[in-house]
Amino acid sequence: MTNRISGTPGEVEETLLPLDVKDILLPLQDLVLQFGHGSRVNALRGEEFECTARAFNRSSFDPYLKLDVVFVDGDGVPEGAVDERGPTREFCTLLIHQMQNNCIFEGPEGNNNKTLALNSVALQKGQYRLEGKMIAPCFVQGQVSPRFLSERLYRQVCNLSPLPATLEEVTDYNLRTKLRKAMYWC
Repeated sequence: MTNRISGTPGEVEETLLPLDVKDILLPLQDLVLQFGHGSRVNALRGEEFECTARAFNRSSFDPYLKLDVVFVDGDGVPEGAVDERGPTREFCTLLIHQMQNNCIFEGPEGNNNKTLALNSVALQKGQYRLEGKMIAPCFVQGQVSPRFLSERLYRQVCNLSPLPATLEEVTDYNLRTKLRKAMYWC
């Protein structure tokens, strides 16, 4: 048995067995393409994350509809687009890049080995959920994936068996030093 998506947006049958991300994304992509109009995102370059957060918080925003991305300048004047989906792919690429340096992820800078950070303020503000909701359309509509996630985090998201933990994964220097000393004495 695998996780399945069926019917209209919002109808999701879940299991806790390992899943293949493609098994979830392909049906979602078909659902998004079935609906004609989209959810508009006005994007300022360099502020893609903030623009997405504003768009997702609008009551009219529906993540199941295709993203209609329009890059605008500081005065709200839209840029021209060469093709219909080009701005969406570019936007998703820029958004994912900004997300990897956000406070909910930690790990070496510029490395494809980020894990979730424990950030109580971000948790309280719902930032973990918001960023998860942002990643989904990037996968489905922009064909852009968060390649900065560690193998361990990816396996947890997909409900696969975890990899053995290593001391190098502990990003806090002081904690890693204390753990190293504790391991030495055991």
